[in-house]
Amino acid sequence: MKTRVALILYFLISLSTGVEAQVYRIDNAVEHLEADSLAEAVKDINLAIKHPRTSKFPRTWNYYYLINHKRYTLAESRQERDEFIPLVIEGYKNCKTYDADNQYINNLDSSFRLFTTYFKDNAKQMKNENELESYIYFQENYIACLDALGKPVGYQYFQLGESNMKLRDYELALGDFRHAIQHDFRVEEAYLNVLILLDELDRPKEEELAYVKALSLYPTSDKLHHLDIHKALYKQLSFKAKSAIEELLDQGESSADLYMMLGEANDQMSYKEEAIEAYQMAIKTNPSDFYNCLKVGEYLLSQGIALHNSAYIQQSKQLLEDCQSKSPDDLVLLNTLRRLYIETKNVDEFQKVDAKIFSLTN
Repeated sequence: MKTRVALILYFLISLSTGVEAQVYRIDNAVEHLEADSLAEAVKDINLAIKHPRTSKFPRTWNYYYLINHKRYTLAESRQERDEFIPLVIEGYKNCKTYDADNQYINNLDSSFRLFTTYFKDNAKQMKNENELESYIYFQENYIACLDALGKPVGYQYFQLGESNMKLRDYELALGDFRHAIQHDFRVEEAYLNVLILLDELDRPKEEELAYVKALSLYPTSDKLHHLDIHKALYKQLSFKAKSAIEELLDQGESSADLYMMLGEANDQMSYKEEAIEAYQMAIKTNPSDFYNCLKVGEYLLSQGIALHNSAYIQQSKQLLEDCQSKSPDDLVLLNTLRRLYIETKNVDEFQKVDAKIFSLTN
């Protein structure tokens, strides 16, 4: 009996000593951080995050974040910074998880949101400059930060997928659209892109399974029933696509999707007026289709700006503001409205939309 008691006491003392040693490690890490001895701070804090007790202390992860954020700030190359980005995010996420009393996380929030905004702003700038590879780099990091903040990321994944499609990076694009589906963002359109990508990757069995799944969700989808034409348009087989569309129209079939595809085929062949006529027919055929109205509104805005055509811009404004009444939180729409109000110098509406975008993404 005495031996058993002695063993239990020994175990408790050892456990207590072990925890104290790791707490001592955290204290050391703080001292090293304040003295800018980051290499020593890293050694101590890494021991603390591995211990079963101190790995659940919010204080541990607070300083893990601060140490790695400082390493990130002082890094002299992108390669170095790339090593620290996931560590900064890990520190923030775990501090938030364990800090039930909000002892540390409130102070970290402002720092981490600035960290997030850096990637957001650069992603936006690179997209505007059509620097897609740089855009993808910043967007991927922005998504990781948004996820840590607990914000929706379906829109960002969808954008990322579109950019990877343009760069013909099919595997990455496929993953992006599957993430968009998981996050319930534009699921029908995301499935359409998944099917196009699986066709490009020559994976017919996966494509068939994805098609069956998509049809089970959207049994009356014109997009899915016209899949072959959508594939032709993605490959920019414009004449082939246009001929197939016109044949269906001649046979009496009429749908918004057919006219949208006809508009896209005409646009690919640089028949801009014919494209606009087809797009307008799509809206006339189904004026309640939010995504078609948004796409046509975007197209009219782009053409209005490029051709200095105020009538197109006015038509765009009418469509986009009508879309806003249907889905006021759609980020694609809000960013398009933002561009519209910059172009039309409508400061009041621009500020409202800009504030809305900020509230949804920060």
